[in-house]
Amino acid sequence: MKNVVMVSGLVVAAFLAGYGPMYFKNSELQTKAASLEGDLKHARLRLEVGMMLVEVENGDFGKARERSTLFFNGVQEFMDSSTEEGTRATLKGILAQRDPVTSGLTALDPGVAAALRSIFASMEPVKPQ
Repeated sequence: MKNVVMVSGLVVAAFLAGYGPMYFKNSELQTKAASLEGDLKHARLRLEVGMMLVEVENGDFGKARERSTLFFNGVQEFMDSSTEEGTRATLKGILAQRDPVTSGLTALDPGVAAALRSIFASMEPVKPQ
């Protein structure tokens, strides 16, 4: 009986010795993956607004308007998931430009390019979560 208890104890100790480091490694990798997902979302948003600017400069306002919907919806999602107040304030400012940008794209106004440049520049300091 004493041997069974000792063997059981060794099995549990061996399990914990292998499980503990893997658990912490997994936690570390999950944190890194979440950080990379935030970086990717940020990069995609900057790409969308950059592509909107290119399309406006090429006179393709319809395509730019389609991208604007994706962009502003993505900014809203990014803001909703952000916990940093500075980031949220910047994104809120970008969202405030949604209606003027949409109106400019609908009216085929090439002047909307200036607003898109401003949005693109304001995305730089935004920190992904």
